[in-house]
Amino acid sequence: MADLEFFRRGFDRFNARDYEGWIALFTEDCVWQPATVGGVEGTGATYRGHAGLRQYLEQAFAAFEELAMEPEEFEAVGGVLFTTGHAVGRGRQSGADVRQPVAWVLEITPDELVRRGFSSFDIEAARAKAREWRDENRSPDPVLMGVVNVTPDSFSDGGEFLEAGDAIAQARRLVAGGAHVLDIGGESTRPGAHPVDADEELRRVMPVLEGLAGTDAEISIDTTKVEVARRAVEAGASIVNDVSAFRFEPELAELVAQAGTGCCLMHMFGEPRTMQDDPRYEDVVADVKAFLEERMAFAVAAGVHEDRIWLDPGIGFGKTVDHNLEILRRLDEITAIGRPVVVGTSRKSFLGKLTGKGEKERLPGTIATSVIALERGASIFRVHDVAEVADALAVAAATLRRA
Repeated sequence: MADLEFFRRGFDRFNARDYEGWIALFTEDCVWQPATVGGVEGTGATYRGHAGLRQYLEQAFAAFEELAMEPEEFEAVGGVLFTTGHAVGRGRQSGADVRQPVAWVLEITPDELVRRGFSSFDIEAARAKAREWRDENRSPDPVLMGVVNVTPDSFSDGGEFLEAGDAIAQARRLVAGGAHVLDIGGESTRPGAHPVDADEELRRVMPVLEGLAGTDAEISIDTTKVEVARRAVEAGASIVNDVSAFRFEPELAELVAQAGTGCCLMHMFGEPRTMQDDPRYEDVVADVKAFLEERMAFAVAAGVHEDRIWLDPGIGFGKTVDHNLEILRRLDEITAIGRPVVVGTSRKSFLGKLTGKGEKERLPGTIATSVIALERGASIFRVHDVAEVADALAVAAATLRRA
């Protein structure tokens, strides 16, 4: 279950002694009660609320060195969450290694746990951690993902590369321009687009995938369909880029897990056909972040390794100009999740609304937004004009490394 997997991941914060981040997973009125398992008595105490949890953690780390909790089984019973596992560590006084069976009983439902966990972190602290994570983990060079649309109706280049030969030639130009990843798609996801069936999508992309076998770049398949992804992976694709974040066909997560490929999970308001019909959010960045955390938890619960997940806030997918700008301004809150962030502003309509320029004239806006995204922690850039954006980001990255 995704919610229990999220809880399991919460213990990593405990083990890292990130007390406040771990405590924030729980509601203030929660009850934490170490219980008896296997004949080993618990503390006999009941700890209530954040203050009680903090007291419990301080006592535990005062008694043991290298203390870690290893949850092994979870069960939701009524309004409580029953967890069993082991506490391991070394006694500070005795020096003896300890592995003690323990249980925890939490008076909080899994759904409430997840909901509170998504909403209770301190934003300023998250921004600070995002900047720290960015500085420590940013790739020496930004990753360029070149767009190859094998479609008749994509918003920017629909029909230009519908023939396999044209698409293959364009992909090779993008690689020559510096693309590290080629994102091959056979179904338009522009606003108002209507879906195509898997057979048509395969008819468009398979000759291109086969023609790019052995290329220096990684191949990403841009699809929401299990069958298309399966065939693409068999043909050499190593990344599945799903704009629905495994919502349209949830079993796609299991395919990614079994194949061991990477994946990109994107936020989208609704579906392409309707996503721009008056999109509204209470707080667009908080809502997008919560969505991406939930979808990542779903993917991990399905067996996808967390280190194989990229996240995309979905610029232009069910968002107004103001929404897009706010996401860019506060992108460090998205990177605070801790996974590489993909940003795709290339040629999008919000740039046209800001500048008055047509699709093919929006390169300056694409470069400006990509540089802003890099500064705020993004590491993968999905673009049509790879060579030009690569040069701009190389200069920006060199400057940021000196900061």
